[in-house]
Amino acid sequence: MGRLWASVTALSISYIFCVPGTFAEGTARLPVIRQIESLPDQAEQLKQANLMVALLESRRFEDAVETAWVGIRSYPDNTIFWYGLGSAELQLHHYTEAIKALNETIRLDESFNAELSPGTVATKWRSLGDAYLDSGSVEESISAYKQALAVDKDEARAWNNLSIAYGKLGRGEDAISAALEAVRVEPDKLPYLDNLAVAYLKAERFEDGLNSLEHALQLKPDDGLTLYHLGGLLAVYGHRKNAEDIYQTLQTIDPQLAKKYFQEILLPQN
Repeated sequence: MGRLWASVTALSISYIFCVPGTFAEGTARLPVIRQIESLPDQAEQLKQANLMVALLESRRFEDAVETAWVGIRSYPDNTIFWYGLGSAELQLHHYTEAIKALNETIRLDESFNAELSPGTVATKWRSLGDAYLDSGSVEESISAYKQALAVDKDEARAWNNLSIAYGKLGRGEDAISAALEAVRVEPDKLPYLDNLAVAYLKAERFEDGLNSLEHALQLKPDDGLTLYHLGGLLAVYGHRKNAEDIYQTLQTIDPQLAKKYFQEILLPQN
């Protein structure tokens, strides 16, 4: 039962940060475990874990760090608290601390939780990859993402973020291949389609990039980031009027992005 609890909590914490609007959806899984775990010590751990996840959900990351450490001092082998600590430290941009905590999570899992589900194991490796990527350690992030995908080849976010890592190293075709895998797993997810388009554009495969953006806009015509990338592509092709029309649309739906668009897309074309 402990492994089931660890699996559910790890996935709950992960969804909090990476899928917009799913704070409640992710943390709602925790109370279900209370019906399974009934021993006093386990109940206290559940109480502490639920508090930590609630703090993460409300984006009180410093408080979540403190709560995670309370749990770790009492239950040093419980990976839930280490994973929550790593997640909170990552949100605070404390990359060294996040990487240490997430590595400890994986080490403990390998020692005590060998039968965790592939999805849970992959989620933790992907989180470590995210910490490395955000810290600027791109090669290490690639290694972590590959570990995640070795466990679960359908971990779409690992594929997507691996694509971003490859792009930072200028490995254009590898970035495209990884982005295509993310879209294969979740073909209608806008961030993955946008990232695929960016990978195509960086590789100067403009027609492919345009197709990806058009698909994304069919799903959500007013998506600011997709419009931003489409405008950049139109500017490259010399369609100034169409690029200016997108600027007008962005001014309505996302003024800050419109300002960035003007400075980075329209202004250089003058």
